[in-house]
Amino acid sequence: MSSDTVRIVTGEWSPYISERFVGGGISCHIVREAFARMGHEVEYTFTMPWIERIYELARAGEFDATMAWRATPVRLEHFVSSAEPVMENRYVFFHLREVPFDWRRFEDLAGLPIAGTRGFNYGDRFRAEDAAGRLDVRYSDTTRESFAKLLEGSVRLVAHDQGVGHEDLRAHFSPAERARITFHPRMTDHHLSNVIFPRVQLERSQALRDAFDQGLAEITRSGEVARWVEDFKHGRYGNAPFEGDYWTLTSPLVAEDGPVVTSAPDPAGS
Repeated sequence: MSSDTVRIVTGEWSPYISERFVGGGISCHIVREAFARMGHEVEYTFTMPWIERIYELARAGEFDATMAWRATPVRLEHFVSSAEPVMENRYVFFHLREVPFDWRRFEDLAGLPIAGTRGFNYGDRFRAEDAAGRLDVRYSDTTRESFAKLLEGSVRLVAHDQGVGHEDLRAHFSPAERARITFHPRMTDHHLSNVIFPRVQLERSQALRDAFDQGLAEITRSGEVARWVEDFKHGRYGNAPFEGDYWTLTSPLVAEDGPVVTSAPDPAGS
């Protein structure tokens, strides 16, 4: 194996990263092309689970990098991070098309039964409101169960990652059932995740990080990333088409803080 080959360990996070999709999905494609611009090949290893295996293998230096992770202070004790993200996660509420829904603040959700899936993080504010008893969250073991509750009418909303939600709906429900479900564009949380490189091989990690940052900046300026995002939104990686916005890194439509206003809510999509 050439020293120019970057070995990256990752896992299934469909539709953004998946061994089943063209090029490993949009995030893997972006990373491969950024490194290629700097003369590096990329070799991906897909495994699971995320924390106990992927993270630990990378932290020990068994691989050159792992993706995609939020660059939290705890993780930066063990890794150096790319300057820019390679994956965006948008956590939204899905609802039935025939039941109008709008919201601006978490206070607007009082009294609405919400289906959530164990193991998903819908954001710090969501967790705080849930822990304080101000949200009526009914947890399921799978998102399939959550969407089934929505279709049968036992909940009003399903909290979920927007792209993952589209994939789960495609995998488990009929076209007629999927057609009944839409989502509100306002997000409960907005996660940006990066490529991270282990500190145990710091000199190589910093060199690869710098090369990646430069390559990513170049393919972003060239407009290539924007074109690939459009491919992703149209399902050209093999993923379910991504409705609405994606890669809104500068001004995402997130829930507002503050008291509930009594004026009429904005229409969905505003």
